[in-house]
Amino acid sequence: MSNVNNKILGAAAPLRGFAFCFAVLAATPVLATDGAVEVIDVNIAETDGPAERLDAADRLRTVTQELSSAACHYFNGVAPEKSRAMLIEAREDFNRLIDALEFGDESLGIIGKEHGSKQLKDLHAMRQIWAPMEAAVETLLEAQSDAAAVQVIKANNMELFDKADLLLALLTEEYANPAELILVDAMMIDIAGRASMLTQKIAKQSCEIWTGNRAEDRIEALQTSISQFQMSVAALHDGMPSLGILPAPTPEIKVALEEIMTDWAVVQEDLTAIIENVATEEIEKDLFGRMNAKMYKMDEVVHAYVEYSKHIY
Repeated sequence: MSNVNNKILGAAAPLRGFAFCFAVLAATPVLATDGAVEVIDVNIAETDGPAERLDAADRLRTVTQELSSAACHYFNGVAPEKSRAMLIEAREDFNRLIDALEFGDESLGIIGKEHGSKQLKDLHAMRQIWAPMEAAVETLLEAQSDAAAVQVIKANNMELFDKADLLLALLTEEYANPAELILVDAMMIDIAGRASMLTQKIAKQSCEIWTGNRAEDRIEALQTSISQFQMSVAALHDGMPSLGILPAPTPEIKVALEEIMTDWAVVQEDLTAIIENVATEEIEKDLFGRMNAKMYKMDEVVHAYVEYSKHIY
């Protein structure tokens, strides 16, 4: 594999083909397709919640960005009640999800402890990164204007994301097999979860730019996140057969994806105002609300793919 591809794959190296699929998706125009999809007769056995483990890891990845977005908005007084509530939600979700992935949580459909040495090593590394971040979250909740607390969250959130992204790759490598979860379903769960994460990454990046970090690389990063989100939702809706991505497999998933994009023209107006440095606090508040709504809707889509992966088809 070329050096360029190695850089693209990054932390997800244990599952190179899977990561490469998304890298190609991010650089490929998405076209609607009416072509017939070949359906393979596979009996997926119920074991210890393989799809639920991927769902939890996906959500954990999203939470890393939700934390930073909520912290930025709360510190800067944007929708303070909502941003504070989301900061608390993200903290609680992170603790519950990381415990579930390590020790199991029957209420989440995750049965039994994780035994993989690589997975456990990554989970323990995440806990080390999370400890000072959680302390900073508590400080910020007590003192909204604490700049040092926000800086701790901002400085560590991408390292935490990288560990969560690696964990998802490791879990997919472990559980994606015809006896538990076929790769194409794991791929759909990952892409939907990544789209959920991107809603929060867009919210986080827009807040950082709106509050003064207008470096060229920050604006380019926001534009990349926007493009990846649009392409991910389009690929899930329309399919991309060349990469093994199937169109939305149920009417419910298709409709949900369409609902997620119904107000995209308004979102684009907000984002344009932020990029062009003409956004008001009301515009940033509006964007924050819309991206949060999309995160929750995308999480519903992830759950729908998890349920679909259990079908005999």
